[in-house]
Amino acid sequence: MSERLYIYKVLGPMIAITFALLALLGLLLNGLGTSVQWPDFTARTSAPLVISTAQVATPQPISMLQDYSQVWALPLFNKERTPDAVNAAQENIAPVPALDSFSLTGVVASEEVRVALLKENSGDVFSVREGQALPNGWLVERIDQRQVELVHGKIRQTLQVSSPRLPMELP
Repeated sequence: MSERLYIYKVLGPMIAITFALLALLGLLLNGLGTSVQWPDFTARTSAPLVISTAQVATPQPISMLQDYSQVWALPLFNKERTPDAVNAAQENIAPVPALDSFSLTGVVASEEVRVALLKENSGDVFSVREGQALPNGWLVERIDQRQVELVHGKIRQTLQVSSPRLPMELP
């Protein structure tokens, strides 16, 4: 008999919760909560909207159509189209330093650190990490197992580890 009492004590609350959830589900399916009751907003006092003249911005004058005559005179995709002289004078393109004097001699890669070993033709040896810059301004963006990706402005260049090959023996 005590076993039945124990089972009823354990299963009783679970059965009660199940019936309560089923009753709630039945109420929701029958439309409980489907109507929305909005509060009455007419009880508020409505003050007239007054905008002071200091807050109103003066409108900008509209450009005349003749101001845009260059737009339709030279179509966008025209081979003869060139930049304006004012803009062309402002673009001073700095020469990109050459990477010919550098060679990648090795890469040290671990989980925490990646280091590239570079050698210059003058004999100087550099060890750089990702994000560091070379003396000539190139930035080390990514170091892989056998190559280093360098960036200078919008220009990208890749240096690879040079592995000299053994001379072939002739028979």
